[in-house]
Amino acid sequence: VEPEKSIVEKISGAMNRLGRAHPELSLVLNQSLGIGPPTEKYDRERGAEIVRAVTAGQGDPETGKAVYALAQLNCIGCHQINDVGGTIGPALDAVGAGLPLDQIVDSLLYPKRQLKEGYFATAITTVDELVHTGYVENEDGANIWIRDIATNKVRPVSRHQILKRDPIGTLMPPGLTASISEDQLIDLVSYLASLKGRDPK
Repeated sequence: VEPEKSIVEKISGAMNRLGRAHPELSLVLNQSLGIGPPTEKYDRERGAEIVRAVTAGQGDPETGKAVYALAQLNCIGCHQINDVGGTIGPALDAVGAGLPLDQIVDSLLYPKRQLKEGYFATAITTVDELVHTGYVENEDGANIWIRDIATNKVRPVSRHQILKRDPIGTLMPPGLTASISEDQLIDLVSYLASLKGRDPK
């Protein structure tokens, strides 16, 4: 029996928000959503084609805003625009002013290629088998202070309690844009490029 798409999207979105890595389950969920296996191969020319299309005005920012809100992408679950959205990833209010087009495209297609400072995730497993996933804010001889991705709260983890510390890097899953068309991707890039700062209230 095939699971309902809405249920699959909710499960996939929850895993993304919590930064839970489970390759086998992710593969099954993505296949249910029509997303192929993620590719790590960097295609410079494809990125350049998207940049040229956006520069030529082929994308529509308003349509791209709707693409941004699609459940299978779950952009809102991890990023904020005008205080709306999650805090796992950086706020995107001024991404169009802060990044050139080619870097916006790369961040969507190849999220591992570049990480915004402060958003390199780490998983710390303690002796009681709890896993603390988040961003290291500070560390000293006694504790590692980590900002938990689920609560956005900074908490200390005693070094004496740490069993292992694993680098994760970006929490943005590769292959997310495989579920949308090339036209939708161009619209999405156009929308992100149009974000030059917070909307005045």
